[in-house]
Amino acid sequence: MANQPALPNTLRFFVAGAQIAQGHTTDGDLIHQWVRVLRMRVGQELLLIDADSQSAWRVELTAIGKNRVDWHVRAVDPVLGEPALQVTLAVGVMRAERFEWLLQKATELGVAHIIPLVTERSRSDGDIGRQKFARWGRIVREAAEQSGRAVIPQLGEPQSLATLCAHRATVATFFCHEGAGTRPWRRYLPLPHTAVTLVSGPDGGFSEAECATMRACGWQGVGLGQRILRAETAPLLGLSMALTYAGDYDGEVA
Repeated sequence: MANQPALPNTLRFFVAGAQIAQGHTTDGDLIHQWVRVLRMRVGQELLLIDADSQSAWRVELTAIGKNRVDWHVRAVDPVLGEPALQVTLAVGVMRAERFEWLLQKATELGVAHIIPLVTERSRSDGDIGRQKFARWGRIVREAAEQSGRAVIPQLGEPQSLATLCAHRATVATFFCHEGAGTRPWRRYLPLPHTAVTLVSGPDGGFSEAECATMRACGWQGVGLGQRILRAETAPLLGLSMALTYAGDYDGEVA
């Protein structure tokens, strides 16, 4: 947004384009965050991000009520920087704190789609109910806002390895595995695809039966080096390597 001071990323919010254009919101969650948490006042500015058009609307608040907030649009600019390579991470569910950290960091790095994966060795703090899934969605959304993303990465429903295999039959898919029959991930990079899925296991990795299932799906096992990585570290390294080789981290900030 040329010739205008930058706003902190804590003032970026994803809002539907149609709602931005109408100039007001009655969304209780947004109003609570703006008024009760951030103490926004009339005359202050924020950025409303329309993910469909990947545009940022710089708005000035003009009226703040208990159930409605109004604004005036001051500028509209494109949001740049989304990766050309769309990387899906399918990750074995692990303890809550570690899985939530992974969701946040994968979003910051540029993941396109995250699928929680239920495997033989998956461990979590209780069942994955609607409340927990909604919390995961909020973590991804807030990480996308604060890291300057143009879109919110998709968060898929938790699913089994068999279901994932059935749905990824035509997608370039690799799985992290330190055992025999793997090649280094870097040897496949840069990828001759616009979309790729990287599957990573929970603590303890995949069982031999699961590896056999994935190979039967046509997926290739890949290694990430000689050191043993934690379950939340391996997918982030694989994601970073793929986007690095695709040139995503080469751009200069205007």
